[in-house]
Amino acid sequence: MLRRSLDAFISRDSEAATKISAEDDEVDDLYDQVYRELLTYMAEDPRVTNICERVVFTVTGKMEEIGASKY
Repeated sequence: MLRRSLDAFISRDSEAATKISAEDDEVDDLYDQVYRELLTYMAEDPRVTNICERVVFTVTGKMEEIGASKY
């Protein structure tokens, strides 16, 4: 998607940009779904918290302790 977005930008292809944007909405929806599922797992089993802390670190570069009780 990134490559195609850059190609659309370079070629000034608004039709391609519109199509890619619609795909981005699908990716955002999937991200939200996975995020909600992870929160559910964390609430049910605090040991999952360590995995989620690593995910946050991978995405943000910040190591934060996440307490399941927060959710």
